[in-house]
Amino acid sequence: GLSILLAKGRTLFVADTTIHELPNAEELADIAIKAAETVRKLGRNPRVGFLSYSTFGNPPGDRAEKVREAIRILDKKGVDFE
Repeated sequence: GLSILLAKGRTLFVADTTIHELPNAEELADIAIKAAETVRKLGRNPRVGFLSYSTFGNPPGDRAEKVREAIRILDKKGVDFE
């Protein structure tokens, strides 16, 4: 899913895992790529940030590792967004 938030003169696009409850790293990377493509089509410059759970990855866990792996996947693919 992709939501648009308008607040204090800013527009934020928030992609989430509406379809996949617990996506793997490849699915997270794909969600980021598709969201960035959509944001670009809407005339904006996409910047992607992954949010895990509130412990900021400490202690380490599978969910935080999936986010780290998704970032490695995006780096390997050479995506054109921050």
